[in-house]
Amino acid sequence: MSKRFQITILLLTFLFLISCGKKEDNSNRKSTSTVRNFDPSQPQSGGSLVRALSGDPVSLQPLYGYSDGASCEVIIHLFPPLVRKLEDPNNPGHAKLMPVLAENWKFEEDGKVLIFKLREGVHWHDGPEVTTEDVIFTYNKAIDPHTKTIVHYAFSRIDTIFALDKYRFKVIYKEPFVYAVYRWDIGVLPKHVLQGKDINTDPFNRHPVGYGMFKFVNWSPNEQIVLEANENSYWGRPYLDRMIFRIIPESAVQILELKAGNLDLVTRLHTTQFLRDLTGPEAEQNVKKFEYNDTFMYGLVFNLKMDIFQDKRIRQAIYYAIDKKSIIDGVQYGKGRPCWGPIPPESWAYNPNIKKYPFSPERSKQLFTQAGWTDSDGDGILDKDGKPFKFTVLSFQNESVQQILTIVQQQLKKIGVAMKIKVVEWSVYLNTFVAKRNFDMCVTRGGLGVLAPDLSFEFHSSQIHDTEYNWATYINHELDELIENSLRTFDREKQKKYFYRAQEIISEDVPVIYLYMRNSMIATSRRVQGVKPYPTPLGFDYNLDYWWIPKVFQRQ
Repeated sequence: MSKRFQITILLLTFLFLISCGKKEDNSNRKSTSTVRNFDPSQPQSGGSLVRALSGDPVSLQPLYGYSDGASCEVIIHLFPPLVRKLEDPNNPGHAKLMPVLAENWKFEEDGKVLIFKLREGVHWHDGPEVTTEDVIFTYNKAIDPHTKTIVHYAFSRIDTIFALDKYRFKVIYKEPFVYAVYRWDIGVLPKHVLQGKDINTDPFNRHPVGYGMFKFVNWSPNEQIVLEANENSYWGRPYLDRMIFRIIPESAVQILELKAGNLDLVTRLHTTQFLRDLTGPEAEQNVKKFEYNDTFMYGLVFNLKMDIFQDKRIRQAIYYAIDKKSIIDGVQYGKGRPCWGPIPPESWAYNPNIKKYPFSPERSKQLFTQAGWTDSDGDGILDKDGKPFKFTVLSFQNESVQQILTIVQQQLKKIGVAMKIKVVEWSVYLNTFVAKRNFDMCVTRGGLGVLAPDLSFEFHSSQIHDTEYNWATYINHELDELIENSLRTFDREKQKKYFYRAQEIISEDVPVIYLYMRNSMIATSRRVQGVKPYPTPLGFDYNLDYWWIPKVFQRQ
């Protein structure tokens, strides 16, 4: 047994004993399963919500922090975006793009010009009002090549931008852009604080001044971040007094702390945790579990620079050789859905009639044979012109992804394909291999969204260069034209036709093998009220600023 493993076991045992001991100390708070002296329809103010983060945020400055999941989970409470996908007040349970920092917007000149009106009376936490000067300052920082940010892509279609007055600004695009408003789903920076400073390194990144419903209090690196209610919030004071983010990298420790009553929210649960670890009397007494359909996809990207993958029959043959059901059952215990393309079924743009590749080893072998690959020497591996069919799939460190790849590896072996697995750390995966297209096949995960799917980043030929998002280096000029047309037109029926044909091409050419969409699972303390998860794109956190805790269960 390694020393590191022994230390991990001791840590988990120690935390378990602590959590057991805390039951008696917390008895004065009363069990949530026995106390019901509150009206769930009448929110009460006060108390602290304690949630887990799996790692220390990179930055709490929006332009920098948006590249990191942990950072985003804190930033949204400090810097509400101009617009955000929220629950449609006229269609409960469904998402709609809603104004937040913005009050309204309008298009002019057939979609080439966009005018935003900011809400009046939104103030920075240190006093001054948020104005168009802050928006223009943020835009200029976002497009500055020296700024560390992924936001620059959102503004790549803008020709110019300028303020009309204190609250209105005009954006002129190079051509009509149907998703222009969606690209403003970002928070803004305080010009009066950051002007003339290096926003990549300024202390602001760790001590931010925002304008949201919560204010920054302190950040103890690798321990916790504390926010407090903004008494003067434009959107009203939140019910909670504080929101505390505890940095707990080990998911097993997060579960122990939740069951013990020391955490109120744990997200990104593994299926085994959801089904196995959050069971029993202690969990039933203290924990509520939530599960909802997500559009977060897992897939495999072919590097089309590789000779071995040039023939689309080969790509199709590999697709036919993969049994998605066995992956969903083996990795997700059935909590997932197969997917066949980049746009999820929940989207208005989804084409249900695209070519699909149901599990068929026989069809897979036929296609390999048609392409000239057979097992001529009887060693169990397909070969052609004396070369065996073998390649390496590149992956980042992730338990579920490794399980997926192991199953795929076994399935491909049965039809004579030798696939090796190479696992590297996330930053190495992105910067050393993927960004430079230094791989045979790689793992992808994510999604294009439901309301405003955009195929340009992953499939347009302009994105094949290093560091851009067409990882497959896939080029199809008909597809390019369809993508461009889908982004120019404001006619939904025309846009839908472009998307339908684009999906047909992608499905036929198979630059990417789409595997499945997992279900998302979270767990909260039973004392937390107001949690209403919905399928993506709403998820669980669209209304987190409005969660509340009955006074009988509040802790300071």
